[in-house]
Amino acid sequence: MLTGIRLVDQHALHEKALWLLLDPQQTDFAGSGRQELLVPKPIELSAAETSAIEPHLEELHSCGIEAEVFGPTTILLRAHPSMLHKLNWTTFFT
Repeated sequence: MLTGIRLVDQHALHEKALWLLLDPQQTDFAGSGRQELLVPKPIELSAAETSAIEPHLEELHSCGIEAEVFGPTTILLRAHPSMLHKLNWTTFFT
């Protein structure tokens, strides 16, 4: 029996849930689990944010997120896990 008060940081819990969804050991992104975009979605960021993201693109690819740098302030999103279709990608990359 638990006693006392348990506080939950909802923001941190949501981030943890998204991270678990992206875990390649727990999720199969092949086939219907991956949404290939017919037209790549441009994501505008600052030059500093774009350069900070670039080294992590290969790691994101292993999680089902296919993106590439397209100029000094733009990331092109080409595919993502279908379960993340409602995600705000600008916020994600920021």
